[in-house]
Amino acid sequence: MIHGIHHISLKCGTAREFDRAKAFYLDVLGFSVVREWPEGIMIDSGNGLIEIFCNGAGIKTKGALRHVAFSTDDVDGIMEKVRAAGYEVFIEPNDIVIPSVPEFHARMAFCRGPLEEEIEFFQEKDPDVEVKLEKMDDFFAARVNGYDEHMRQNIEGASGFYACTASLLPASAEARVLDLGCGTGLELEEYFRMNPTAHVTGIDLSDAMLNALKAKFPGKNLTLIRASYFDVPLGENVYDAAVSVESLHHFTAEKKLSLYGKLHAALKKDGVFVLTDYFAESEELEKEYFRNLAELKKAQGLSDDAFYHYDTPLLVEHETDTLRRAGFRDVRVIKKWGISTCTVLAKA
Repeated sequence: MIHGIHHISLKCGTAREFDRAKAFYLDVLGFSVVREWPEGIMIDSGNGLIEIFCNGAGIKTKGALRHVAFSTDDVDGIMEKVRAAGYEVFIEPNDIVIPSVPEFHARMAFCRGPLEEEIEFFQEKDPDVEVKLEKMDDFFAARVNGYDEHMRQNIEGASGFYACTASLLPASAEARVLDLGCGTGLELEEYFRMNPTAHVTGIDLSDAMLNALKAKFPGKNLTLIRASYFDVPLGENVYDAAVSVESLHHFTAEKKLSLYGKLHAALKKDGVFVLTDYFAESEELEKEYFRNLAELKKAQGLSDDAFYHYDTPLLVEHETDTLRRAGFRDVRVIKKWGISTCTVLAKA
């Protein structure tokens, strides 16, 4: 009978790597030695063992183990120690909600260890403990470092949906594309490879995100606007296509209806809107998300004058219905990524 994971194993190629690994796991993280032998050491992490060998010179990496996660009750405190010891923190501490049934709440962060291993520190949270709402731009500004890694590694379907989304955008030379909630431009990495002469207008609330996007694509035809896409005039008959990835799951159907109406007007005849996002798994969950947000805002004395980061995804059927009400035609789900993420295509 299998009782669980006994240990994970790390191989060091040099004596210096071995010394650094021991210093990190023993001195920085505070783990303890279980046993030592000439070629290695076994360390107790609290509920599992780590085996570190010093005889790994010339051994090629095998398998596809992405990272190891350590359980903690103080993600922020651990990351302060890791950073002070000189190790790279590539995903800052942040709260996540895994959209399972029931929802799973946690706080997490990632660093790179002494052997370039990716290490996650994971803190399960009581969903009944009140979430502190952050303004949307402040939330993303605090997480711009490591944002790309977080999206690629932790968002359902991300390994495939960025490329799929880009493939649905026009390949014609100098196509004009509008990106709503462009962030750091993960979808644009794929799109500019496919269409390097495209003209892209990106709208986002976060200066930090827009600066990261600008630095990523020097020399590209980019127009970046720091604002809410609900407030920016989009014009009429301007764009060949529009795109939004993992941005619009924070708003009501009625709020989106006004946005989708002006977006429809901004697209040229036969233009397309490509939406990749995550959606509520049931009507009950959709209602619960909005109810929870309203209760949090009331408890924290927050008004409706600003956007706060809290996920309130619609049912995909409600999303596509809102697009049709705004004037879009041939609205359909192109692909579903796992349980709750979909790519939707709508024609103007």
